[in-house]
Amino acid sequence: MGQPDDWAKALAATLAAPGALAGADHPGAAIDATLQARVLALYADELRGLTPDQALPWLLRRTALLEARLLGLQAAALGAPVLPAGVEPARPGALDLSCDAALVQGGFYPAEQAADGTAFRWIGPAPEACVFLPRLSAPLEIRLHVHSAFLPEVMDAVRLSLDGGEQVPATRQGDVLSAVLRPGPLGHGALLRLDIDTARTESPEARGGTDRRRLSLALSRIEAASR
Repeated sequence: MGQPDDWAKALAATLAAPGALAGADHPGAAIDATLQARVLALYADELRGLTPDQALPWLLRRTALLEARLLGLQAAALGAPVLPAGVEPARPGALDLSCDAALVQGGFYPAEQAADGTAFRWIGPAPEACVFLPRLSAPLEIRLHVHSAFLPEVMDAVRLSLDGGEQVPATRQGDVLSAVLRPGPLGHGALLRLDIDTARTESPEARGGTDRRRLSLALSRIEAASR
């Protein structure tokens, strides 16, 4: 099977090869193939370092996320309830997510690992990021565990929202940022979208470093609990 990096790159290259896209004779095939190649290259980056056994849950979560969002869009277009048929309503509960390679997210750099084994992700290159959570009954208390802050001043400027709802300033307690949120009107089926706005990012290179990425905060865990 080879090293994890090798098989991830080979998978992306194979699937992105000419003719690999089903129904490639339609008028928008060239655009579809280009976009698919970009997504698969991103997948290869996200899967780097994972074994096939570790990658399967990641791929299943990503596929489930895409299908859930598609169902939500289709329901909205038809004027039907956003929550698809067969999906149970939100229930009270709690969850604790690690910001590792399996995190269903957008706006984060690939997962890294600290010397003590803690997984974390930097928000960037834009200051806004999002995480998709299982649908729990609201209001929800969200707690972001900050592993590192390249821009410590943004710790007091973070704003959070759920499903396009009100942006709420996060309260800081040490390295934990928290807020109580209610979801807005932009439903995502069986999921909740947590939006995180860290106000700004900056590159270490601009301060004499060698890292060209634009960074703000690195998160290690995200907790959510019904209130």
